[in-house]
Amino acid sequence: MLARARAAGFPADWTLGDAVHGSDPGLRRELENWAWSYVLAIKSSEPLRPEAGNGLITRTAAELAHTIPADRWRRLSAGDGTKGPRTCDWATVPLIVPGVTTGSHTLLVRRALTDRDDLAFFLVFAGAPTPLQEMVRAAGLRWTIEAGFEAAKGEVGLDHYEVRQWIAWYRHITLALLAHAFLAVIMAQTAPAEKKNRDDLAADKVPLTIQEIRRLLAQLVLVVKRSIKFIFGWSNWRRWHQAIARRCHIKRKIAKIQKVPL
Repeated sequence: MLARARAAGFPADWTLGDAVHGSDPGLRRELENWAWSYVLAIKSSEPLRPEAGNGLITRTAAELAHTIPADRWRRLSAGDGTKGPRTCDWATVPLIVPGVTTGSHTLLVRRALTDRDDLAFFLVFAGAPTPLQEMVRAAGLRWTIEAGFEAAKGEVGLDHYEVRQWIAWYRHITLALLAHAFLAVIMAQTAPAEKKNRDDLAADKVPLTIQEIRRLLAQLVLVVKRSIKFIFGWSNWRRWHQAIARRCHIKRKIAKIQKVPL
């Protein structure tokens, strides 16, 4: 799939993957040969060669994480979630990859705020040294992808198939993703301009979500049992209360983050 995308001229800023893909040295070498930057999750037992030892010492990702000095950790957000910023502590360890002379290789470590033993590990490759904030931003894009899959499963039945042949499966997946894209485009087109004053969130409604758009279409197109005024009024009321709940969640999460020492 990646080779087809590259052959079609797809401009990849970052390639992301979980530990199954990150532990595949063949995939990593191929991406490096293409000069495609990546942030791939790896297992704690992945053997790595830190730059500090001139690439002669091999240690696991977990062992390297425990050698990071306390002043090297930075508290950064990997993006906003429904309940506020996804904030964790992050640090890096420069690496050397034998046989690879181009690009920059780095171990990126994520540490939970409330449990310092809760660590996640990522291998980062880029054509040039990359700021920590950019690595964290790229790593956080996986949450967006996962949220898209979850929405497609829940709203358009991406995983609701009972087929035994490839063609039937491919048709179902294609139609489901097309329906999801249709809803996503409507959501993007109806999204209001972002407000500079976040405190105004409680006074407004949350933007239309894919779930809300699907609900409105079902009420307006499939079976209209109530007046259009009632349907939109109920939607506005629900999204107004969602805005209040979201604002409270964000304030509570930010307050909790500020209380945790680095």
